[in-house]
Amino acid sequence: MTDNFQQLDLPSGWCRTILGQVISVIRGVSYKKQDAGFEATAGVVPILRATNIRDRLAFEDLVYVPDHYVKREQYLIPGDIVIAASSGSRSVVGKAAQLSTDWVGSFGAFCLALRPHDSFTNGYLAWFLQSQEYRSRVSRLAAGVNINNLRREHIEETPVLVPPLLEQRRIVAEIEKQFTRLDASVAALRRTQANLKRYRASVLRAACSGELVSTEAELARAEGREYEPADVLLERILAERRARWESQEKRRGKYKEPAAPDTSDLPPLPEGWAWATVDALISEPLANGRSVKTASDGFPVLRLTALQDGQINQSEFKVGAWTEHEAEPFFIREGDFFVSRGNGSIKLVGLGGIVGPVHEPVAYPDTLIRFRLHPEVSLSYFAHVWNSATVRQQLETVARTTAGIHKVNQQDLSICKIPLPPLAEQRRIVAEVERRLSVVQQAEAAVEASLQRAERLRQSILKRAFSGELAPQDPDDEPASVLLERIRAQREAEQAAATASEKRPARRRRSKATG
Repeated sequence: MTDNFQQLDLPSGWCRTILGQVISVIRGVSYKKQDAGFEATAGVVPILRATNIRDRLAFEDLVYVPDHYVKREQYLIPGDIVIAASSGSRSVVGKAAQLSTDWVGSFGAFCLALRPHDSFTNGYLAWFLQSQEYRSRVSRLAAGVNINNLRREHIEETPVLVPPLLEQRRIVAEIEKQFTRLDASVAALRRTQANLKRYRASVLRAACSGELVSTEAELARAEGREYEPADVLLERILAERRARWESQEKRRGKYKEPAAPDTSDLPPLPEGWAWATVDALISEPLANGRSVKTASDGFPVLRLTALQDGQINQSEFKVGAWTEHEAEPFFIREGDFFVSRGNGSIKLVGLGGIVGPVHEPVAYPDTLIRFRLHPEVSLSYFAHVWNSATVRQQLETVARTTAGIHKVNQQDLSICKIPLPPLAEQRRIVAEVERRLSVVQQAEAAVEASLQRAERLRQSILKRAFSGELAPQDPDDEPASVLLERIRAQREAEQAAATASEKRPARRRRSKATG
């Protein structure tokens, strides 16, 4: 950005400067964690955090701290710009939004506030701090190993082009006019996304309740034939499993039948369906993976990020500190189903994904739990049901929280209740779900492409704005050099007055001591 900044031909009346010449940087409030709360009570001040900085400042999910922690200059005033100065995510650090309303509050120590000189047009610098040129610069400067930190000097030394004051106003007005239209389009796309998400959920809900396709019982009656109900299918699965156990030469302990599901709080199912626990549908016991440290030389093991959109992305792995022989008991194979043991979001814990064809051996980690279903249970049907609201409600109810992480275990998963139709109906449901969801996926991809185009257009507008191409120049405007000189003189005068004010009481004290 610096090279482009130095090489850019300046429009008439514009000047180069750095942000430190036209803003004041204010550090955020430090406080003891045990003194903070989440409710507004007497004597506390609301605090913005990095999560509150979006396209606009968001005032929900605030922290409240006792007012003695907050210095007078740390109270925000309209026009202040709040910046995320520290974050584990490079996409968050440097994000900025301006306070545009009267609001009594402050901001936390992981943020900085910029107070533009009052000679600047309100909004000009705030829009500049949303430009790609600025974001690219701070992302590079703030990069760290685990935490990305944006320091005060990073902000103050950021170059900026300054147009005449009247042109600043024209630029801001044009940005806001064009963004108003763009934001309306983006809002419509977001509504479409939400509607598609609701439709996806409704398809899965219908799949779990027998409303998506004709039931096997209905078809059998219409065609004058017999069919195998799900309870008979379950009996056969369990009988085969017991027989296989009994045929093993080295068996230990007494065979344990899966417990029947408690259906007292469950909705009725269509004719021919049955409720079954996960324990009744698996051909092998659930199995946790193994935790291994990262190494430069070893054997590959999946990351938790391999779980993507109901599938296992086998390219998402690390090299683990173990040998192929040690990893072999944890090899994945086609048809395995893996579930996440824990996540910081309750909405993500317990999500599952299918393993497709395996081209290279890879093991699975302790963050995943392996399911191997009986071959007469459709894996695709099970996966759709597993990620539907029917199972999600069960998982979110039993998930436990430890150190901010929501977790489930094998016992939680084994007793989850699955609505099971006859096998032929499972296959028809899968075909209809996938037909409908393929249309949804195409629509979602089109919406996402439109959102990306909107963001590119937003950045194009900002780039034109801060290179003098968005609003017209007027040769009669007062040059920016005069504005900057006025700001410099005013700041020097304020600094001199502040220095004199600090020295005056000291002279009086010395005078009294001498007398």
